[in-house]
Amino acid sequence: GIHRVIVRFYCLCDETSRDQLTRVNGSIGILRRKNDSVSWAHEFLIDKEEIRCIEKELVFGMVYDANKQKLSVYHQRSNAMRLAETTDLTKDDGTMVFAAAFREGSTKTLGNQLSIRACDDDEWSCFLSHTVHEQQ
Repeated sequence: GIHRVIVRFYCLCDETSRDQLTRVNGSIGILRRKNDSVSWAHEFLIDKEEIRCIEKELVFGMVYDANKQKLSVYHQRSNAMRLAETTDLTKDDGTMVFAAAFREGSTKTLGNQLSIRACDDDEWSCFLSHTVHEQQ
């Protein structure tokens, strides 16, 4: 079936860094659990220089089609949600689960938060149609 989640990163990290290691706040994607190991089936890096930050909040959506083994990631571009990438995942044994994680340095900043939650069709439609209006 089709599974959808919305992920929010609230990040108080330094936004002026040009060093990619400090610009990347974390990752979202799909983890594969197989036997006693867990690894990324697909990882999308959260680079705050490339993704629109709204008042220190980064918002993403992920759709996983288990029948087609396809993951799509959406994020803020311009003033609306846009498809960032679609990836075909390899068929393999194991359980697939959505995941979101801060990189190690981001966990040291007091106040950083992330949330990930499943959403239904109506919530997903609202997410995709959401626009952000700049305050003057």
